[in-house]
Amino acid sequence: MVVVRINKNHSYYQMKVSGHASFDVFGKDTICAGVSCILFGGINALGKYLQGDEWFVVSDKDICITIDKLNHEVEVIMETIWIQLKTIEDSFPKNIQIIIQEVEKC
Repeated sequence: MVVVRINKNHSYYQMKVSGHASFDVFGKDTICAGVSCILFGGINALGKYLQGDEWFVVSDKDICITIDKLNHEVEVIMETIWIQLKTIEDSFPKNIQIIIQEVEKC
């Protein structure tokens, strides 16, 4: 299962995506492909508004986006990523789960 963990408040947003949808065999899983396209498209869009590349990490096991200072454009992009992932979750709840926490950052 793909697990999307979102931690956010008024000025902080973190999204961590990990796991495998197990909808089809590795390399032919259309749910994983859709999630990857949404995330990398979102990262490309965020790159127009954020400096450097320290705000995201891509590893073999997960993708993590962490934004400490939200502005309107960045918030809209993050919410768009969430809505697109939610659309997949609504259709394939056995393959993707989104967990949202409203947190206060220390």
